[in-house]
Amino acid sequence: TQPVELFELASIDVTPSAGVRVTLGSSTSLVAVVKDSKGRAVTNRPVTWSSNAPTVATIDANGVVTAIGVGQALMSASAGGLSADVLVNVLRAPVSLIVGPLTGSGSGTVQSLPAGINCRVTAASATGACAFNFPADAQVVLTSTPDAGQLFGAWGGACLGSAVGTTCSLTMSQARTTSAQFIAQRRL
Repeated sequence: TQPVELFELASIDVTPSAGVRVTLGSSTSLVAVVKDSKGRAVTNRPVTWSSNAPTVATIDANGVVTAIGVGQALMSASAGGLSADVLVNVLRAPVSLIVGPLTGSGSGTVQSLPAGINCRVTAASATGACAFNFPADAQVVLTSTPDAGQLFGAWGGACLGSAVGTTCSLTMSQARTTSAQFIAQRRL
C-alpha cells in the first residue's frame, strides 16, 4: 500500500580517499558512504571492510584501521558488487635529535639538513632550536660552523664515531643526543 522507490547502487566513497598515514601502533578511522546513481547516500546498505596486508594494518567492521607493521596496506570497502580502495602507509613514529654543548671555550652554530636543528653553542651552553623530531629512519646531516675567530673542536655523543670534520651524518633509527665543541682562538 506504500510506494517503493527502486534505486541502483553506483559508487562507494571512502574518506579520506588518499594519503592515509598512520604511525606504527596507532589507529585511524575510514568512513565509507554507498551512493546511488543520483549521487544520494544509501543508508541501509552495510559495508564490508578488508585489508590486503593484515600483517601491516588491519581494519574492523566499523572502518577503524590499526597499524601493526611498517609498510603499505590496501583497505577495501565493498557493498553489493561495488568496491573502493584506500592505500594506508604505516610509518614509524618520529624520533628526537638533541644537540648540546661539549664543553669548550668558543662559539658557533650547528644546523641540520633536512632543516629542524639550528642550535647556537657557546662554551658550555646551547640555545635556539637544539631539539627536533625527525621522521624515523631519516638521514640527517649536521654541520657545525664556528664563529669568526673560533675553531670547531669535536663532536660528542651520537656523532662521536660517525663525524667527518665539521659534518656528522646520522640515521634516525632511534632517538639520539649529540654535542659539539667550539674553541676560541687566542691572539698572541
